[in-house]
Amino acid sequence: MEIPRARILRRAAAAVAPNGLLLVVDHASVAPWSWQAGQDVRFPTAEEALADLRLDDGWRIERCHALRRTATGPEGQRATVTDNVIAVRRTA
Repeated sequence: MEIPRARILRRAAAAVAPNGLLLVVDHASVAPWSWQAGQDVRFPTAEEALADLRLDDGWRIERCHALRRTATGPEGQRATVTDNVIAVRRTA
């Protein structure tokens, strides 16, 4: 079952009050020990996730980056994974 991610995030954006901040942090890669490892999984880039929000001119982008970090697996294994961090502020 596919989750309507973009629709859910647009709904969250619609609920943000003026001067409010919407923060989206999501995975942009999969760890080798994940149940999804080896599957053909495609994660959106930070820019694609931001575009999915379909924000108008009443928003200011405060951050839109893919950040790398070291994750530790259940058996102590380590891998570099990527997370998207998007912060947008409603200005109007």
